[in-house]
Amino acid sequence: NYTETVSIDGTKYNTNCRFVLGKDSAMNIVNNGATYTFYFDSYGNVIGRTANTTAASYVVMDRIYGVHENGKFALKADLYDLDGKAIEGADVAIAGSFAEAKDAYDKAGSYSGTPNWNYPTDNLIYMVSAHNDGNLVNSLYSYTLSDKGVYTLTWVGDATSADIYADTLKVTYGVAYGRLNASFAHTAKMAYIRATNVANGVHKIVSGVNADKVLTYRGDGYDLSVSESTKFVVKSAGGEWTTYTGYTALPALTASYVDYLDNDGDGYADIVYIGGAVFAADNVTGWVLTWKVFNWANGYDVITVYVDGEPVYVNVDHATYVAHKDDGAGLYTFSTKVDEDGVTYSDLVEVDSTASQFSGTAVESYSADASAIKVQTTDGYLETIGLTDVVIYNVLADGTVAKADASCIAEGDTVVYSAVQNRYAAPYAVIYVLDKNIPYNP
Repeated sequence: NYTETVSIDGTKYNTNCRFVLGKDSAMNIVNNGATYTFYFDSYGNVIGRTANTTAASYVVMDRIYGVHENGKFALKADLYDLDGKAIEGADVAIAGSFAEAKDAYDKAGSYSGTPNWNYPTDNLIYMVSAHNDGNLVNSLYSYTLSDKGVYTLTWVGDATSADIYADTLKVTYGVAYGRLNASFAHTAKMAYIRATNVANGVHKIVSGVNADKVLTYRGDGYDLSVSESTKFVVKSAGGEWTTYTGYTALPALTASYVDYLDNDGDGYADIVYIGGAVFAADNVTGWVLTWKVFNWANGYDVITVYVDGEPVYVNVDHATYVAHKDDGAGLYTFSTKVDEDGVTYSDLVEVDSTASQFSGTAVESYSADASAIKVQTTDGYLETIGLTDVVIYNVLADGTVAKADASCIAEGDTVVYSAVQNRYAAPYAVIYVLDKNIPYNP
């Protein structure tokens, strides 16, 4: 006889007399504008309310900056939803995590210096987005959207806090560090993201009242637990956005930023933002016969790298080239990044560990049936190398690499075996054969 109502998205709904789950919060005026998940019975009556679990209510902040509109200070932001769709120049309310935001414009009509990076507690927002606290971006926010299209943003990440000695995380601008600061790597099909070189706040995350069940300590780093229902939003180093669901769908990558959220408290992240990502598939692994620069273009030294027998030209920044120009022939992995002009380049070169571990000198020709070869390793032992189902590349003195068969192997040639992690546990997948006159320095 005395039906109560609750207003959801501007529409009043009757409540069932057994509306007991979360009713007090739903009927409290102080929660006006908050986002929840509501449940209805078959007659359209509200019967329950829980914390919001709708993925669409979260965004990643890519940029934030101040503007002046109609003589007033206002906020704008570039946001991305969890489908990787851009929301550019969104109007942001001076509320939520930005309730204390202040105009960085001084009385003389100019911007007063740059913010204090160590103590960004002044809450100033600058017109130039790059001048604003870098911890505000590459971070997850929940949002509510007014009828005028204004976003109220509240940081929701579970990562860390600038105030590392506080007993609770403070999530208002000036004290919230909206992401975990570390170096990240995801190995394909693994149910975790590895975090190393973790910065501030670790002691709060892994122990005490605010212990983080998602992030667990292991050896020299931390594992961020994910599951097959985890939603990943990934921004590459080149600025491309992609989304994945589940750790088996997430490609192998390294990254600079991670922010995450465990909605249901099961110890596995439900939403993960990954920023500054470089996908492992984008890296170039191939044979370098000489570090002589092939060309110079786009401000980079160009090195010839043979990948599967085909020449690939890799842009290498000059400092990296100088560091490796005296290196010998071998199998190398070149990281890939994209500069501000959209040019792909490498600033990190690593010797391929599988190649550098396994090499030796052919002491005799292959077996009569061309299925095996004997090699004397650097430690003086003889090792028999099977050639069945092995791809063989012949490294030629003229600087080319050609696919070959066992007949190219002669006594005295250097044989480099690669593409296996354990010489005793798996057959070799690829070998490189260098003429005995070609220097090799693994």
